[in-house]
Parts: sequence; structure tokens; C-alpha cells
Amino acid sequence: MIGGKDEERLVIEDCFELGIKKTDMADMANLIARHKARYHLGAFLARPGMSVLDFPCGTGYGSEFFKDTHYHGMDYNIDAIEYAKLRHKGIFSVADMRSVTFNEVFDLILCIEGLEHIEQEYQEPIIKAFRSSLIQGGRLLVSMPEAPGKSGPNPYNPYHLHELTFNDFEKLLREFFHNVQIITHEDTLHNGKKARLMFGICQKGGK
Repeated sequence: MIGGKDEERLVIEDCFELGIKKTDMADMANLIARHKARYHLGAFLARPGMSVLDFPCGTGYGSEFFKDTHYHGMDYNIDAIEYAKLRHKGIFSVADMRSVTFNEVFDLILCIEGLEHIEQEYQEPIIKAFRSSLIQGGRLLVSMPEAPGKSGPNPYNPYHLHELTFNDFEKLLREFFHNVQIITHEDTLHNGKKARLMFGICQKGGK
């Protein structure tokens, strides 16, 4: 998992040994707990037997929230996917949000704080691809931190290539979904800065 400054990263060495890079980030336990909590909303939307896509899935810990589903995790980080295959249940594969083709359809798709990690030009195509890969009536849950001031790169986080304002976030989702609900949550980040997290719940279907 890559993000923030120098977050803890899990790396598979020779597919057997787990190397851990120590982080200098303060309050890491709280950061991890908050990130895991994002999945509770997704778990609330899931039902046993559903086909669930988690993209990007990181090291696959989100799969623990969807044990009764057909879970598929995708991430561009090869080491993270290898770790997920060893530690978690589900299907895991390497894929890049900048260029991906889905070969199956899903009842529920999760994009938990992944959209801001790709450039603006790729954000619209991936949302369109998510919609095309949902069954009729299926849901997309996408979250990201709200951009401070205007949409663009986050000056405090070099890994956030393009954050969106609330209005731009809503506009992007409504371009492809008629049924969109947005929930916001304010939090204090590891660097002490206040941030508002946006959750978009989108359902595929006609007007």
C-alpha cells in the first residue's frame, strides 16, 4: 500500500519472507483503523453471494469484510497482490486503473480512496468502466478526500495526483449514474490537517 509520506509497506521477498519498512508517520495504528473503517459502508451494501470488486485493494485486508461474497481484489502493485494471495481469501490480480478491461460483471464495486491516485484524464474513463461492469441495479462505492479549494494535485501528498472538490466529485459521478448519494465525513489526518472525506454511492439504473 502506497500513500501519505512513508507509510508502512508490506513487501514479499522471494514469496516467503515478509519484509517490513518502518514508517515515521505518527499515529499509524489510528490511520490504519480509519482506513479499514471505510470498508464498513461497503460491507453494509453487500449481501451473501454477491460478486464484489475491490479496486484498488492494496494488500487485500478489505476482503475480510466480504467473506460471504465472491470477492475480487485488483491493484497495480505486484508485491501487494502477492501478499494478498498468501494472506487473504478471494481472487487477486494485478491491474492499473489507468488502463483496465473488466471481463466480468459485479453486484458491488468498491473504489476506496483510489481515484485521487490517478491523473484527471483517467478518472472519467475508470468511472465509466465501473458502470459498464455493474449489473443493472448494482452499486459503486467510491471515496476520496475533498480537494482543498479547487480540484488538482494535493500539495501535501505527492501520491494524490488529482483530488476533486465536492462539486466536481458529484459532477463526475452524475455523468454516469442517475442515482447518486454523497456522504461526507470530517477527520484529522496524520499531519494534523483537517480533511473532509467524500463517499459516493452510485446505483446503476434508469431514471
